Amino acid sequence: GEVTVTLNAEDNVETGETYYRINGGNWLKYTSHIAIDDDGEYTIDYYSVDAVGNEESVKSVSFKIDGTAPTASLSTPQAGYIYLFGNELMPRIFGDPALIIGGYTATATASDDGSGVAYVTFTSGQGSVEDAVSPYQYNLPFYFPFGSDTLTVSVTDMACNSANNVASVDYVKIL
Repeated sequence: GEVTVTLNAEDNVETGETYYRINGGNWLKYTSHIAIDDDGEYTIDYYSVDAVGNEESVKSVSFKIDGTAPTASLSTPQAGYIYLFGNELMPRIFGDPALIIGGYTATATASDDGSGVAYVTFTSGQGSVEDAVSPYQYNLPFYFPFGSDTLTVSVTDMACNSANNVASVDYVKIL
């Protein structure tokens, strides 16, 4: 969200003016709080001059704003394909759900241009698992002899922005 910067000057006799600049831009006279709400990295430099012209050294404050949700996609499994013990065999002739025989590790991709990806959440009928390290992976649950489920992927960035249920796939799993 919006970041508000307030500058206060103190002097033992009388304060004068305060000046600031954003990201190395032109110096501006400070009259009221500074509000910034656009995504990005910011450095605000500032200094004050007292009533008799004594100038303090320049100080700085830096911060990032990230109000944009990250993105993610489910790489594998894909709807309409047959997988055998971790290997993609071929597209299915009939039906939409993926058919998975044996163990399988689902994979997802995620990105965030602002603060970076914190973690990807994989959710199935067996619960949720968070993976914070790329490549993002999830071992599908074991079903005996078979079961059907939906795998859903969500992502959260370091600024706590979330994109929920960004990708999903229905599947039938044997073993």
